[in-house]
Amino acid sequence: MTRRWTPWLFLVGVLLGLGVVIDSSAQTSKDEAGQPPSPPQKPPAPPPSPSEYNVQVKKALTTLMHQIESAAVKVVDYDALKAHYFAPKGGGGLSSEEVLNSMPIYQKGMETLKGRRFKHALSNRIVTKEEFAKYLDNGLIALTWVERSADLQDKFKYFRLIPSTYNLVEGLRPVLEDDLTVLYDFHTKDMLFLEWKTVSALFVHLPRVLATVLVDQHYQLKDLAEQWRGNNDARYALDALLQGDGIFSQVEYGFVNRKVEVTNFEVAEQIAAELEERMRLYHQQYAIPMSVLAHYFYPKLYGVRFFEYGRRYYPQERLFSVYSRLPNSMEKVIHPEKHFNKRHKDNPTRLIFSAEVENALAERKWRLVERTVLGEFFFQLLLMDAIGQKDALNAASGWDGDLMAIYARSETERGLVLFSVWDSIEDASEAYAGFQKSFLGFYRGTKYQVLHNSTELLHLSLADTEVKLKRKGRYVLVLQGFPGLLTAQLEAAFN
Repeated sequence: MTRRWTPWLFLVGVLLGLGVVIDSSAQTSKDEAGQPPSPPQKPPAPPPSPSEYNVQVKKALTTLMHQIESAAVKVVDYDALKAHYFAPKGGGGLSSEEVLNSMPIYQKGMETLKGRRFKHALSNRIVTKEEFAKYLDNGLIALTWVERSADLQDKFKYFRLIPSTYNLVEGLRPVLEDDLTVLYDFHTKDMLFLEWKTVSALFVHLPRVLATVLVDQHYQLKDLAEQWRGNNDARYALDALLQGDGIFSQVEYGFVNRKVEVTNFEVAEQIAAELEERMRLYHQQYAIPMSVLAHYFYPKLYGVRFFEYGRRYYPQERLFSVYSRLPNSMEKVIHPEKHFNKRHKDNPTRLIFSAEVENALAERKWRLVERTVLGEFFFQLLLMDAIGQKDALNAASGWDGDLMAIYARSETERGLVLFSVWDSIEDASEAYAGFQKSFLGFYRGTKYQVLHNSTELLHLSLADTEVKLKRKGRYVLVLQGFPGLLTAQLEAAFN
Protein backbone atom coordinates (compact mmCIF):
# COMPACT_ATOMS: atom_id res chain seq x y z
CA MET A 1 0.00 0.00 0.00
CA THR A 2 1.55 3.33 -1.07
CA ARG A 3 0.96 6.49 0.92
CA ARG A 4 2.72 9.69 1.95
CA TRP A 5 3.67 9.71 5.61
CA THR A 6 4.12 12.76 7.78
CA PRO A 7 6.69 12.18 10.56
CA TRP A 8 3.93 11.81 13.14
CA LEU A 9 1.81 9.48 11.02
CA PHE A 10 4.89 7.48 10.21
CA LEU A 11 5.60 6.97 13.89
CA VAL A 12 2.03 5.99 14.72
CA GLY A 13 1.86 3.80 11.63
CA VAL A 14 5.00 1.96 12.68
CA LEU A 15 3.66 1.53 16.17
CA LEU A 16 0.50 -0.03 14.78
CA GLY A 17 2.35 -2.75 12.88
CA LEU A 18 1.36 -5.97 14.59
CA GLY A 19 3.71 -8.34 16.40
CA VAL A 20 1.27 -11.22 16.17
CA VAL A 21 1.15 -14.11 18.58
CA ILE A 22 1.23 -17.44 16.78
CA ASP A 23 -0.62 -20.49 17.99
CA SER A 24 1.50 -23.29 16.57
CA SER A 25 -0.96 -25.91 17.79
CA ALA A 26 -3.67 -24.66 15.43
CA GLN A 27 -4.77 -26.77 12.49
CA THR A 28 -5.92 -25.88 8.93
CA SER A 29 -9.18 -25.62 8.71
CA LYS A 30 -25.65 6.34 11.03
CA ASP A 31 -21.83 6.52 10.29
CA GLU A 32 -19.52 6.26 7.35
CA ALA A 33 -17.73 2.98 6.90
CA GLY A 34 -14.29 3.06 8.44
CA GLN A 35 -15.24 4.99 11.58
CA PRO A 36 -13.41 3.45 14.55
CA PRO A 37 -14.72 3.79 18.08
CA SER A 38 -14.18 7.25 19.50
CA PRO A 39 -11.81 7.51 22.48
CA PRO A 40 -13.48 6.82 25.82
CA GLN A 41 -14.54 9.70 28.02
CA LYS A 42 -12.10 10.58 30.76
CA PRO A 43 -13.14 9.48 34.24
CA PRO A 44 -14.37 12.30 36.47
CA ALA A 45 -11.57 11.92 39.01
CA PRO A 46 -8.42 13.94 38.24
CA PRO A 47 -5.31 11.86 37.56
CA PRO A 48 -2.81 11.58 40.40
CA SER A 49 0.60 13.14 40.07
CA PRO A 50 3.26 10.80 38.64
CA SER A 51 4.69 8.50 41.26
CA GLU A 52 8.36 8.50 42.19
CA TYR A 53 8.58 5.11 40.54
CA ASN A 54 7.45 6.54 37.21
CA VAL A 55 10.01 9.34 37.48
CA GLN A 56 12.76 6.79 38.08
CA VAL A 57 11.58 4.68 35.17
CA LYS A 58 11.62 7.66 32.85
CA LYS A 59 15.14 8.61 33.92
CA ALA A 60 16.44 5.08 33.51
CA LEU A 61 14.81 4.64 30.12
CA THR A 62 16.21 7.93 28.86
CA THR A 63 19.69 6.64 29.62
CA LEU A 64 18.92 3.30 28.00
CA MET A 65 17.60 4.90 24.84
CA HIS A 66 20.86 6.80 24.44
CA GLN A 67 22.72 3.52 24.95
CA ILE A 68 20.62 1.83 22.31
CA GLU A 69 21.21 4.59 19.79
CA SER A 70 24.97 4.61 20.33
CA ALA A 71 25.24 0.83 20.56
CA ALA A 72 23.31 0.38 17.35
CA VAL A 73 25.90 2.42 15.51
CA LYS A 74 28.77 0.48 17.05
CA VAL A 75 27.55 -3.09 16.82
CA VAL A 76 25.20 -3.11 13.84
CA ASP A 77 26.41 -2.60 10.29
CA TYR A 78 23.19 -1.36 8.72
CA ASP A 79 24.49 -1.53 5.17
CA ALA A 80 25.55 -5.12 5.68
CA LEU A 81 22.24 -5.96 7.28
CA LYS A 82 20.28 -4.48 4.41
CA ALA A 83 22.43 -6.38 1.96
CA HIS A 84 21.54 -9.57 3.81
CA TYR A 85 17.87 -8.71 3.76
CA PHE A 86 17.68 -8.19 0.03
CA ALA A 87 20.42 -10.44 -1.29
CA PRO A 88 19.55 -13.95 -2.54
CA LYS A 89 19.63 -16.45 0.29
CA GLY A 90 21.78 -19.47 -0.33
CA GLY A 91 20.44 -21.15 2.77
CA GLY A 92 21.90 -18.68 5.24
CA GLY A 93 19.73 -15.72 6.08
CA LEU A 94 20.65 -13.18 8.70
CA SER A 95 23.03 -14.29 11.41
CA SER A 96 21.90 -13.87 14.99
CA GLU A 97 25.02 -11.82 15.65
CA GLU A 98 24.11 -9.28 13.00
CA VAL A 99 20.44 -9.05 13.83
CA LEU A 100 20.41 -9.43 17.58
CA ASN A 101 23.52 -7.65 18.89
CA SER A 102 21.39 -4.96 20.46
CA MET A 103 18.84 -7.41 21.90
CA PRO A 104 20.30 -7.36 25.46
CA ILE A 105 19.88 -3.59 25.59
CA TYR A 106 16.28 -3.88 24.46
CA GLN A 107 15.66 -6.57 27.05
CA LYS A 108 17.16 -4.44 29.81
CA GLY A 109 15.02 -1.52 28.74
CA MET A 110 11.87 -3.62 28.84
CA GLU A 111 12.80 -4.98 32.27
CA THR A 112 13.24 -1.41 33.52
CA LEU A 113 9.96 -0.35 32.01
CA LYS A 114 8.00 -3.30 33.39
CA GLY A 115 9.80 -3.87 36.67
CA ARG A 116 10.15 -7.58 35.83
CA ARG A 117 13.08 -9.63 34.59
CA PHE A 118 13.21 -12.14 31.76
CA LYS A 119 13.44 -15.60 33.27
CA HIS A 120 14.80 -17.44 30.25
CA ALA A 121 17.06 -16.79 27.30
CA LEU A 122 15.29 -15.91 24.07
CA SER A 123 15.19 -18.24 21.11
CA ASN A 124 15.30 -16.48 17.75
CA ARG A 125 15.17 -17.54 14.14
CA ILE A 126 14.74 -15.99 10.72
CA VAL A 127 11.58 -16.77 8.73
CA THR A 128 11.68 -16.63 4.95
CA LYS A 129 8.81 -15.32 2.87
CA GLU A 130 8.09 -18.88 1.76
CA GLU A 131 7.84 -20.08 5.37
CA PHE A 132 5.61 -17.15 6.21
CA ALA A 133 3.30 -18.05 3.32
CA LYS A 134 3.01 -21.56 4.76
CA TYR A 135 2.01 -20.14 8.13
CA LEU A 136 -0.75 -18.21 6.40
CA ASP A 137 -1.87 -21.04 4.14
CA ASN A 138 -2.00 -23.50 7.03
CA GLY A 139 -3.90 -21.11 9.25
CA LEU A 140 -1.17 -21.19 11.89
CA ILE A 141 -1.06 -17.45 12.37
CA ALA A 142 -4.24 -16.89 14.30
CA LEU A 143 -5.94 -13.79 12.98
CA THR A 144 -6.91 -13.69 16.57
CA TRP A 145 -5.42 -16.69 18.34
CA VAL A 146 -8.68 -16.97 20.28
CA GLU A 147 -9.65 -19.80 17.94
CA ARG A 148 -8.40 -21.63 14.88
CA SER A 149 -8.41 -19.60 11.70
CA ALA A 150 -10.60 -22.19 9.96
CA ASP A 151 -13.16 -22.09 12.78
CA LEU A 152 -13.17 -18.32 12.69
CA GLN A 153 -13.78 -18.37 8.96
CA ASP A 154 -16.72 -20.77 9.41
CA LYS A 155 -18.22 -18.50 12.06
CA PHE A 156 -17.83 -15.41 9.90
CA LYS A 157 -19.54 -17.21 7.02
CA TYR A 158 -22.31 -18.55 9.22
CA PHE A 159 -23.13 -15.07 10.51
CA ARG A 160 -22.77 -13.76 6.94
CA LEU A 161 -20.04 -11.33 7.90
CA ILE A 162 -18.21 -12.49 4.78
CA PRO A 163 -19.45 -13.98 1.48
CA SER A 164 -19.56 -17.76 1.30
CA THR A 165 -16.66 -17.75 -1.19
CA TYR A 166 -14.46 -15.37 0.80
CA ASN A 167 -11.17 -16.73 2.17
CA LEU A 168 -10.44 -14.95 5.42
CA VAL A 169 -6.70 -15.61 5.52
CA GLU A 170 -6.16 -14.86 1.85
CA GLY A 171 -8.27 -11.73 2.07
CA LEU A 172 -6.23 -10.42 4.97
CA ARG A 173 -2.87 -11.36 3.45
CA PRO A 174 -2.10 -7.77 2.30
CA VAL A 175 -2.75 -6.50 5.84
CA LEU A 176 -0.63 -9.22 7.42
CA GLU A 177 2.26 -8.70 5.04
CA ASP A 178 2.15 -4.96 5.71
CA ASP A 179 1.93 -5.24 9.48
CA LEU A 180 4.03 -8.19 10.58
CA THR A 181 7.73 -7.80 11.31
CA VAL A 182 8.46 -9.90 14.39
CA LEU A 183 6.26 -12.75 15.60
CA TYR A 184 6.22 -14.78 18.78
CA ASP A 185 5.20 -18.41 19.01
CA PHE A 186 4.16 -19.04 22.60
CA HIS A 187 4.29 -22.81 22.11
CA THR A 188 7.83 -23.09 20.74
CA LYS A 189 8.95 -19.90 22.56
CA ASP A 190 10.59 -18.65 19.36
CA MET A 191 10.82 -15.05 18.25
CA LEU A 192 10.46 -15.15 14.48
CA PHE A 193 12.06 -12.40 12.40
CA LEU A 194 10.71 -11.91 8.88
CA GLU A 195 13.78 -11.67 6.70
CA TRP A 196 12.39 -9.37 4.01
CA LYS A 197 11.45 -6.57 6.42
CA THR A 198 13.59 -3.44 6.72
CA VAL A 199 16.10 -3.20 9.52
CA SER A 200 14.52 -0.04 10.93
CA ALA A 201 11.13 -1.76 11.17
CA LEU A 202 12.75 -4.73 12.88
CA PHE A 203 14.32 -2.70 15.65
CA VAL A 204 11.30 -0.45 16.12
CA HIS A 205 9.04 -3.47 16.67
CA LEU A 206 11.27 -5.35 19.10
CA PRO A 207 9.97 -3.67 22.29
CA ARG A 208 6.41 -4.68 21.51
CA VAL A 209 7.18 -8.34 21.02
CA LEU A 210 9.51 -8.38 24.02
CA ALA A 211 6.59 -7.15 26.14
CA THR A 212 4.63 -10.23 25.07
CA VAL A 213 7.59 -12.53 25.73
CA LEU A 214 7.97 -11.06 29.22
CA VAL A 215 4.30 -11.74 29.96
CA ASP A 216 4.66 -15.31 28.68
CA GLN A 217 7.71 -15.99 30.84
CA HIS A 218 5.88 -14.85 33.97
CA TYR A 219 2.33 -16.04 33.30
CA GLN A 220 2.48 -18.73 30.56
CA LEU A 221 0.24 -17.60 27.72
CA LYS A 222 -0.67 -21.16 26.82
CA ASP A 223 -2.13 -21.69 30.29
CA LEU A 224 -3.91 -18.34 30.28
CA ALA A 225 -5.53 -19.17 26.95
CA GLU A 226 -6.48 -22.65 28.15
CA GLN A 227 -8.08 -21.13 31.24
CA TRP A 228 -10.79 -19.62 29.06
CA ARG A 229 -11.40 -22.47 26.63
CA GLY A 230 -15.05 -22.38 25.61
CA ASN A 231 -15.35 -18.67 26.32
CA ASN A 232 -14.31 -16.70 23.26
CA ASP A 233 -15.24 -13.44 24.95
CA ALA A 234 -12.64 -13.94 27.69
CA ARG A 235 -10.02 -15.11 25.18
CA TYR A 236 -10.64 -12.01 23.07
CA ALA A 237 -9.95 -10.02 26.24
CA LEU A 238 -6.57 -11.73 26.66
CA ASP A 239 -5.76 -11.17 23.00
CA ALA A 240 -6.59 -7.46 23.28
CA LEU A 241 -4.52 -7.14 26.46
CA LEU A 242 -1.44 -8.59 24.79
CA GLN A 243 -1.77 -6.36 21.74
CA GLY A 244 -2.51 -3.26 23.80
CA ASP A 245 0.27 -3.97 26.26
CA GLY A 246 2.78 -4.43 23.46
CA ILE A 247 1.80 -1.30 21.56
CA PHE A 248 1.56 0.90 24.65
CA SER A 249 4.88 -0.42 25.96
CA GLN A 250 6.44 0.42 22.62
CA VAL A 251 4.98 3.93 22.72
CA GLU A 252 6.29 4.45 26.23
CA TYR A 253 9.63 2.96 25.30
CA GLY A 254 10.05 5.14 22.22
CA PHE A 255 8.58 8.41 23.46
CA VAL A 256 10.63 8.64 26.63
CA ASN A 257 13.65 9.78 24.62
CA ARG A 258 11.50 12.49 23.02
CA LYS A 259 10.67 13.90 26.46
CA VAL A 260 6.95 13.17 26.09
CA GLU A 261 5.16 12.26 29.31
CA VAL A 262 3.13 9.27 28.18
CA THR A 263 0.82 9.45 31.18
CA ASN A 264 -0.42 12.81 29.84
CA PHE A 265 -0.54 11.80 26.19
CA GLU A 266 -3.65 10.62 24.34
CA VAL A 267 -2.08 7.56 22.72
CA ALA A 268 -5.39 5.85 21.94
CA GLU A 269 -6.83 8.98 20.36
CA GLN A 270 -3.88 9.22 17.97
CA ILE A 271 -4.03 5.52 17.17
CA ALA A 272 -7.80 5.72 16.55
CA ALA A 273 -7.26 8.41 13.91
CA GLU A 274 -4.60 6.36 12.14
CA LEU A 275 -6.71 3.23 12.44
CA GLU A 276 -9.64 4.91 10.71
CA GLU A 277 -7.44 5.84 7.77
CA ARG A 278 -5.84 2.42 7.46
CA MET A 279 -9.15 0.58 7.57
CA ARG A 280 -10.58 2.90 4.93
CA LEU A 281 -7.61 2.34 2.62
CA TYR A 282 -7.58 -1.44 3.05
CA HIS A 283 -11.33 -1.57 2.48
CA GLN A 284 -11.08 0.48 -0.70
CA GLN A 285 -7.95 -1.09 -2.14
CA TYR A 286 -8.53 -4.75 -1.28
CA ALA A 287 -12.34 -4.88 -0.73
CA ILE A 288 -11.85 -6.38 2.73
CA PRO A 289 -15.18 -6.31 4.63
CA MET A 290 -15.23 -3.71 7.39
CA SER A 291 -16.25 -6.30 9.98
CA VAL A 292 -13.14 -8.34 9.11
CA LEU A 293 -10.91 -5.27 9.41
CA ALA A 294 -12.55 -4.35 12.70
CA HIS A 295 -11.99 -7.88 13.99
CA TYR A 296 -8.30 -7.51 13.16
CA PHE A 297 -7.67 -3.90 14.27
CA TYR A 298 -10.11 -3.08 17.08
CA PRO A 299 -8.53 -5.38 19.73
CA LYS A 300 -5.34 -3.32 19.35
CA LEU A 301 -7.18 -0.09 20.04
CA TYR A 302 -9.20 -1.50 22.92
CA GLY A 303 -6.05 -2.95 24.47
CA VAL A 304 -4.16 0.35 24.17
CA ARG A 305 -7.07 2.18 25.78
CA PHE A 306 -7.05 -0.30 28.64
CA PHE A 307 -3.35 0.19 29.36
CA GLU A 308 -3.52 3.94 28.80
CA TYR A 309 -6.27 4.14 31.42
CA GLY A 310 -4.39 1.87 33.80
CA ARG A 311 -1.02 3.59 33.31
CA ARG A 312 -2.56 6.97 34.07
CA TYR A 313 -4.29 5.94 37.29
CA TYR A 314 -2.40 2.97 38.68
CA PRO A 315 1.25 2.07 39.38
CA GLN A 316 3.12 -0.12 36.93
CA GLU A 317 3.37 -3.12 39.26
CA ARG A 318 -0.40 -3.35 39.59
CA LEU A 319 -0.79 -2.87 35.87
CA PHE A 320 1.56 -5.73 35.01
CA SER A 321 -0.21 -8.01 37.47
CA VAL A 322 -3.42 -7.66 35.45
CA TYR A 323 -2.43 -11.03 33.96
CA SER A 324 -2.82 -12.68 37.36
CA ARG A 325 -6.44 -11.48 37.57
CA LEU A 326 -7.49 -11.33 33.97
CA PRO A 327 -10.60 -9.48 32.83
CA ASN A 328 -13.12 -12.22 32.16
CA SER A 329 -14.75 -10.33 29.31
CA MET A 330 -13.94 -7.91 26.48
CA GLU A 331 -16.50 -5.64 28.14
CA LYS A 332 -13.88 -4.88 30.81
CA VAL A 333 -11.23 -4.13 28.20
CA ILE A 334 -13.51 -1.90 26.14
CA HIS A 335 -14.64 -0.17 29.36
CA PRO A 336 -11.52 -0.40 31.61
CA GLU A 337 -13.17 1.35 34.55
CA LYS A 338 -15.24 -1.83 34.96
CA HIS A 339 -12.01 -3.70 35.70
CA PHE A 340 -9.95 -1.19 37.66
CA ASN A 341 -12.58 0.76 39.61
CA LYS A 342 -14.37 -1.16 42.34
CA ARG A 343 -17.36 1.17 42.14
CA HIS A 344 -17.86 0.20 38.50
CA LYS A 345 -17.33 -3.57 38.81
CA ASP A 346 -19.68 -5.34 36.43
CA ASN A 347 -19.22 -9.04 35.83
CA PRO A 348 -21.12 -10.51 32.86
CA THR A 349 -24.25 -12.47 33.60
CA ARG A 350 -23.69 -16.19 33.05
CA LEU A 351 -26.43 -17.82 30.98
CA ILE A 352 -27.26 -21.50 30.50
CA PHE A 353 -29.77 -23.39 28.37
CA SER A 354 -32.46 -25.28 30.23
CA ALA A 355 -32.75 -29.05 30.08
CA GLU A 356 -35.94 -28.57 28.10
CA VAL A 357 -33.98 -26.84 25.34
CA GLU A 358 -31.23 -29.44 25.28
CA ASN A 359 -33.70 -32.35 25.29
CA ALA A 360 -35.77 -30.90 22.45
CA LEU A 361 -32.65 -30.69 20.28
CA ALA A 362 -31.32 -34.12 21.24
CA GLU A 363 -34.65 -35.84 20.55
CA ARG A 364 -34.51 -34.59 16.97
CA LYS A 365 -30.88 -35.67 16.50
CA TRP A 366 -29.35 -32.20 16.55
CA ARG A 367 -25.81 -32.50 17.95
CA LEU A 368 -23.82 -29.70 19.53
CA VAL A 369 -21.02 -28.32 17.31
CA GLU A 370 -19.90 -25.34 19.37
CA ARG A 371 -20.95 -23.49 22.49
CA THR A 372 -19.31 -20.26 23.60
CA VAL A 373 -19.78 -16.73 24.86
CA LEU A 374 -19.46 -14.11 22.12
CA GLY A 375 -19.30 -10.91 24.16
CA GLU A 376 -19.73 -7.22 23.44
CA PHE A 377 -16.92 -7.12 20.87
CA PHE A 378 -18.38 -9.84 18.65
CA PHE A 379 -21.83 -8.26 18.90
CA GLN A 380 -20.26 -5.12 17.45
CA LEU A 381 -19.11 -7.18 14.48
CA LEU A 382 -22.49 -8.87 14.06
CA LEU A 383 -24.26 -5.51 13.76
CA MET A 384 -21.59 -3.43 12.04
CA ASP A 385 -22.26 -4.09 8.37
CA ALA A 386 -26.03 -3.77 8.81
CA ILE A 387 -26.39 -0.61 10.88
CA GLY A 388 -22.99 1.10 10.58
CA GLN A 389 -20.02 1.12 12.91
CA LYS A 390 -21.05 3.94 15.24
CA ASP A 391 -24.56 2.56 15.77
CA ALA A 392 -23.19 -0.96 16.20
CA LEU A 393 -20.82 0.18 18.96
CA ASN A 394 -23.66 1.99 20.71
CA ALA A 395 -26.05 -0.95 20.38
CA ALA A 396 -23.52 -3.47 21.71
CA SER A 397 -22.43 -1.32 24.66
CA GLY A 398 -25.39 -2.43 26.80
CA TRP A 399 -24.37 -6.11 26.58
CA ASP A 400 -24.50 -7.98 29.90
CA GLY A 401 -24.07 -11.61 28.88
CA ASP A 402 -24.79 -14.21 26.21
CA LEU A 403 -24.56 -17.85 25.27
CA MET A 404 -24.30 -19.01 21.67
CA ALA A 405 -24.57 -22.58 20.44
CA ILE A 406 -24.45 -24.07 16.96
CA TYR A 407 -26.08 -27.44 16.33
CA ALA A 408 -25.94 -29.73 13.29
CA ARG A 409 -28.15 -32.56 12.06
CA SER A 410 -26.25 -33.21 8.84
CA GLU A 411 -23.45 -31.70 6.80
CA THR A 412 -25.83 -29.11 5.37
CA GLU A 413 -28.24 -28.57 8.27
CA ARG A 414 -27.07 -26.17 10.96
CA GLY A 415 -29.04 -24.27 13.57
CA LEU A 416 -28.13 -21.37 15.82
CA VAL A 417 -29.34 -20.53 19.31
CA LEU A 418 -28.13 -17.15 20.58
CA PHE A 419 -29.48 -16.01 23.95
CA SER A 420 -28.39 -12.64 25.36
CA VAL A 421 -29.17 -10.38 28.31
CA TRP A 422 -28.71 -6.61 28.37
CA ASP A 423 -28.18 -3.99 31.06
CA SER A 424 -31.65 -2.49 30.63
CA ILE A 425 -34.84 -2.89 28.62
CA GLU A 426 -33.76 0.12 26.57
CA ASP A 427 -30.43 -1.56 25.77
CA ALA A 428 -32.20 -4.78 24.82
CA SER A 429 -34.59 -2.85 22.58
CA GLU A 430 -31.67 -1.13 20.85
CA ALA A 431 -29.88 -4.43 20.29
CA TYR A 432 -33.11 -6.04 19.05
CA ALA A 433 -33.63 -3.21 16.54
CA GLY A 434 -30.07 -3.69 15.29
CA PHE A 435 -30.56 -7.43 14.84
CA GLN A 436 -33.93 -6.83 13.19
CA LYS A 437 -32.33 -4.66 10.53
CA SER A 438 -29.37 -7.00 10.29
CA PHE A 439 -31.45 -10.13 9.69
CA LEU A 440 -33.59 -8.46 7.04
CA GLY A 441 -30.34 -7.48 5.34
CA PHE A 442 -28.90 -11.01 5.70
CA TYR A 443 -31.72 -12.54 3.69
CA ARG A 444 -32.06 -9.83 1.07
CA GLY A 445 -32.05 -11.54 -2.31
CA THR A 446 -33.34 -14.84 -0.94
CA LYS A 447 -36.90 -16.12 -0.92
CA TYR A 448 -38.46 -15.67 2.49
CA GLN A 449 -41.82 -14.75 3.97
CA VAL A 450 -42.23 -12.28 6.82
CA LEU A 451 -44.71 -13.92 9.20
CA HIS A 452 -44.39 -11.28 11.91
CA ASN A 453 -42.41 -8.07 12.30
CA SER A 454 -42.80 -5.83 15.37
CA THR A 455 -40.73 -4.18 18.08
CA GLU A 456 -40.55 -7.46 20.00
CA LEU A 457 -40.74 -10.26 17.41
CA LEU A 458 -39.37 -10.88 13.93
CA HIS A 459 -40.46 -14.18 12.38
CA LEU A 460 -39.20 -15.21 8.94
CA SER A 461 -40.02 -18.37 7.02
CA LEU A 462 -37.48 -19.70 4.53
CA ALA A 463 -37.64 -22.80 2.34
CA ASP A 464 -37.68 -25.40 5.10
CA THR A 465 -36.36 -23.49 8.11
CA GLU A 466 -37.35 -20.48 10.15
CA VAL A 467 -35.72 -17.47 11.78
CA LYS A 468 -37.04 -15.98 14.99
CA LEU A 469 -35.75 -12.88 16.75
CA LYS A 470 -37.55 -12.17 20.00
CA ARG A 471 -37.14 -9.65 22.81
CA LYS A 472 -38.70 -10.14 26.23
CA GLY A 473 -37.70 -7.59 28.85
CA ARG A 474 -33.89 -7.46 28.99
CA TYR A 475 -33.48 -10.71 27.03
CA VAL A 476 -33.04 -11.21 23.29
CA LEU A 477 -33.32 -14.64 21.66
CA VAL A 478 -32.21 -15.63 18.17
CA LEU A 479 -33.26 -18.97 16.63
CA GLN A 480 -32.03 -19.64 13.13
CA GLY A 481 -31.89 -22.65 10.83
CA PHE A 482 -34.30 -25.03 12.59
CA PRO A 483 -37.58 -26.44 11.19
CA GLY A 484 -40.77 -24.64 12.18
CA LEU A 485 -42.03 -27.06 14.84
CA LEU A 486 -38.66 -27.24 16.59
CA THR A 487 -38.30 -23.46 16.40
CA ALA A 488 -41.67 -23.06 18.15
CA GLN A 489 -40.72 -25.62 20.79
CA LEU A 490 -37.40 -23.90 21.51
CA GLU A 491 -39.08 -20.51 21.73
CA ALA A 492 -41.58 -21.88 24.26
CA ALA A 493 -38.75 -23.40 26.31
CA PHE A 494 -37.03 -20.03 26.64
CA ASN A 495 -40.26 -18.37 27.75
